[in-house]
Amino acid sequence: MKVVQLLIVLVVAVVAVAGVGIYVTSNHGGNDNSHDSSKEVTEIVTNDPSRETAAGGGRLWILGNANMDDALDEKDVEWIQKILDGKANEVVLDTKLSTWAVKARMADANNDGKISQADIDKVNSLRNSADSTTKQVLYYVDVDGAVNSMHYPAKTIVSTYEQNTKQLCTLNAMSKCIGVDEGSSKLAYTNEQFKDNFLISSSTRFDPEATTIMGANPDIIVTGTRQWYCNELEKALPAQRTNMDVVRISSWEDDNVLAGTLTLGFMIGSLEKAKEYVAWCDSILKTIEEKTSTLTEDQKVKVLVPRGQYDNWKVTFNGPRSGKFETSESAGAYNLIRENLTSTSTNVEVQESWVLGLGDKLDQIVSIVYGGFDNASFKGYTNKEYYDMTVDYYSALTSANGTQIHVLDNIVGQGTSYIVGVIYMAKWFYPTLFSEFNADALFQEYIDKFMPGFSFKVSEHSDVIAI
Repeated sequence: MKVVQLLIVLVVAVVAVAGVGIYVTSNHGGNDNSHDSSKEVTEIVTNDPSRETAAGGGRLWILGNANMDDALDEKDVEWIQKILDGKANEVVLDTKLSTWAVKARMADANNDGKISQADIDKVNSLRNSADSTTKQVLYYVDVDGAVNSMHYPAKTIVSTYEQNTKQLCTLNAMSKCIGVDEGSSKLAYTNEQFKDNFLISSSTRFDPEATTIMGANPDIIVTGTRQWYCNELEKALPAQRTNMDVVRISSWEDDNVLAGTLTLGFMIGSLEKAKEYVAWCDSILKTIEEKTSTLTEDQKVKVLVPRGQYDNWKVTFNGPRSGKFETSESAGAYNLIRENLTSTSTNVEVQESWVLGLGDKLDQIVSIVYGGFDNASFKGYTNKEYYDMTVDYYSALTSANGTQIHVLDNIVGQGTSYIVGVIYMAKWFYPTLFSEFNADALFQEYIDKFMPGFSFKVSEHSDVIAI
């Protein structure tokens, strides 16, 4: 019998639901050096100088990754044992990303508030279950910094947002995707590969209808922050279920795209592709960091990244958590919106007088556009037409100070392809430092590696994505 995959088109309405994460610990120490399987540690010790301390800083945000590197492996089993023996400090991941964020004990693989032999057993079970037909609960730190859970491993997926869909493309996992939102279905790199493989039906934007999701019955629904996405859906789904988990992963938010991609890759059996992607990004980011690390604060390029309002010329810039803000600073610049955060929103509206007052402090402007790979007209303008409008608008505010103005398509401004935006920006900001970067060639390499089935040739469209 032929299996027909279902593409769910999700049309969404923004619903923000407040919440607070709570983290509780009890006090009990453990310094017995024998491997006693009955030992438990409830007191959190993170900075005892007599104990070994993990380097930390890893991007695999799964509880059980006790030494907080980029892998769930035997080293985590060893680290948990060292914690039980009083020989190692715990790693606590405290992202402070939102009001939902908690201090996550990375050695507490089963999330029961203590470290014990059960956590070692849980790590070993997770390591050996990638291809299992029997699911188990996996705990992870999500896009908001909260401890969340899903049933592992996940074999079928619904994606509710285009950046999550791009992330699945990066992981070469779209064959597991049985539904996407309406925006994702129209993406050139999604439509070209999957247009004949899905049956499209409709739902509601940002909060897909529970009846539609339950009809598709996916293992997981991949989405983003609970500030915006899928709150009503999550309430409507059956409380007791072993699938249809709402998995909240960073696909564009903050500077955590690599962590989100590695974590999602583990969940869905695409870890090797996730590692390949992270390594590719790391090599570029390391080069940029090395070359810009010796710059003084005065030598650093000062930049602003307008949101790109098209039909509404309010002065709105991308602020922290927008993805585009982080892209600009990953390219070695200092984003001046840090000095005028008029709100906690990712979109920061300021007065024209503030931009004028920056004077020669402002070096470059990179405005975000939305024409996409096919340079489609967005709100009546192609990317090049919007570039001309941007130059006209900002010249009155900045041209006397020699500010350079560029536009960058959102397709590489955020999401897993943000690394391409970083490359273009680095070339614009520091052309001498990065003379060896061939931005178009690196963009093509990214497409060939991480957008399978997409035949876009950057050399034929070099004036579309980055101008």
